[in-house]
Amino acid sequence: MRLAQQGELVAFNAIVERYQRIAFNLALRMMGDRGLAEDVTQEAFFSAYRNVGRFRGGSLKSWLFTIVANGARDQLRSPARRRATSLEAFTEGGEPGNLAPSIERCRT
Repeated sequence: MRLAQQGELVAFNAIVERYQRIAFNLALRMMGDRGLAEDVTQEAFFSAYRNVGRFRGGSLKSWLFTIVANGARDQLRSPARRRATSLEAFTEGGEPGNLAPSIERCRT
C-alpha cells in the first residue's frame, strides 16, 4: 500500500487484483444484481484510488470493504432505485382521466 500511496499505479493494480473478487462478492450480496455489483465494485476501487492518501494503516481489506459497502448502501438509497407506480395503474384501461372504479368507490 505504501507504493500505491506514493503514486505507483502498478502497486495499486496489484491491490485491485488481490481484492477484486471478494469486493465484488460483497457488493453482489448487498445489491442482489450482478451488473449493479460490478458497477459498485468498480466505483469503489476508483474511490479507493482517489483517496489512497487517506489510508492510515490497519487492515487494507477492511478499508476496501468499507468503501464497497458504503457505495452499495448509497446505490440502494438512490432515488433512481425506488420503484415508481405508473399513473396508468390507477386508471381504467390506461386512459388518463378515467379513474378505476375501486378508487372512485374509496371517495364515496
